[in-house]
Amino acid sequence: MYFDKNNHCPPKFAQSIMNGMGNFSRMIFSERIERALGQPNYIRGDEMKSKMMKYILITFLSLGMVTTPLLNWNTAEAASSPAKKTIRVYVNNKEIHPSSAPIERYGRVYVELRSVLKTLGYTLSYDDKKKMFSAVSEDKTIKIDLKSGKSNLSGEAFPNNPKDPFVITGGASTFVDLEFLDYATGLETDWDKASRTVKVHKSRDGEPLKADIREMNAVIKKMFKSIKDGDSKGYLSLINKDSDYEFYEELMSEPTNLSKYAGYTSLDNLTLVPGYMSADGTTTVKKINANINIPKGPGELLDRVEHLGIYMELDKNYKWAIDYVETEDTEYVNYKEVLKKEAEVPEADKTAIRAVLDAFIKALNDRNVEAVIGTMNTDSSNIKEVKNGLFRIFALSDLEIKIESMSIVSYANNSATIYLIQKNRYTDYGLETRNYTLHKVIKLPDGTWRIALDGSVQLEEEVLHDPSQKDPSN
Repeated sequence: MYFDKNNHCPPKFAQSIMNGMGNFSRMIFSERIERALGQPNYIRGDEMKSKMMKYILITFLSLGMVTTPLLNWNTAEAASSPAKKTIRVYVNNKEIHPSSAPIERYGRVYVELRSVLKTLGYTLSYDDKKKMFSAVSEDKTIKIDLKSGKSNLSGEAFPNNPKDPFVITGGASTFVDLEFLDYATGLETDWDKASRTVKVHKSRDGEPLKADIREMNAVIKKMFKSIKDGDSKGYLSLINKDSDYEFYEELMSEPTNLSKYAGYTSLDNLTLVPGYMSADGTTTVKKINANINIPKGPGELLDRVEHLGIYMELDKNYKWAIDYVETEDTEYVNYKEVLKKEAEVPEADKTAIRAVLDAFIKALNDRNVEAVIGTMNTDSSNIKEVKNGLFRIFALSDLEIKIESMSIVSYANNSATIYLIQKNRYTDYGLETRNYTLHKVIKLPDGTWRIALDGSVQLEEEVLHDPSQKDPSN
């Protein structure tokens, strides 16, 4: 017949048989036939006969079982290998049942693509004339030429090597390996060989998708509502307890780190920082910037906008959780207008208050740590920390301070707030700034006034001259 006297089948004839079998047989025997066609020697006729018999058997089985997918990989393997447990597929922690079971080829796992994409909410379409499969989500576009297996992923051409394919097409199903699925969808897949389980879930390292960002924003808003309502249990439930930031432990010991935001009126401008990388070089932590508007509270003079950095990470259940929240900058609303009005202060107290501020500035200019401390309320618990901080500041830079304006803007109950405008010059760097600050001073039982360590607020800093920045006019 088509075999020679030595029972061999020529490679070209093997190819013609393949063409006659169509896509179905190429899928069943792709690895073996490719290896055979790549050899310069003949294929033994008994090997080809065996393969043809398997093809005939599978064809009749498929015709006799209407509900069985046209492409049945497990049947092809059953004749030569022990039965294996069917691979189970989970998408976002929910098991799905693809129209065709996953397969193992080329040392990798392939999953049936349409079922996974449909579960993820993709819109699927097929151009029968061009044999082109398309899938579209709000983030990604996937196009696969079912004739060649070549793909276009969100505008990027994605090749397909028939000898080591990412995509296997043919029959009623299209299979892709897990690496392709990751790249195409922006998600992550895990293959557990022991349990024979494939899990498709959100990506820890990749850029968050739009659905991720919506979930992250919802978690943030829920947390701040819990803060506003005084629901510590509520906001603590949204904190990632396994985070390296140890924010949960910090809040358990210092709940005021979040309760300071309780009086906010609005939370807005939530914006993902693209390509954020943490200090240790990892990309699993994502950062969202946000603005929170907080009106002045009792004893306060100014409304403020706090610019927040909110760090988030997927927890062990692939839910977005808060890693850390910090205020990166505070903007005091319309402070120059608000602070124009001076408070009414008895002349003796006004003189004493101005004297302690003058002594404070002089001590700073003289780089005299003990004199600086002498102007402060020494009953404060963190006086040692402040003293050490002053030593470090004086060691790092030569600072000259000149007061441009000083006014007392509040006075009540043995305390006052001073609005100070000062010019700072760092002589060793040539840097000059203008600083707008508030300083709280308190009256001690002996009648003397001292600066409260925890009562200084920098409202703004203007850079007047920075030698490291080149003048654009030059």
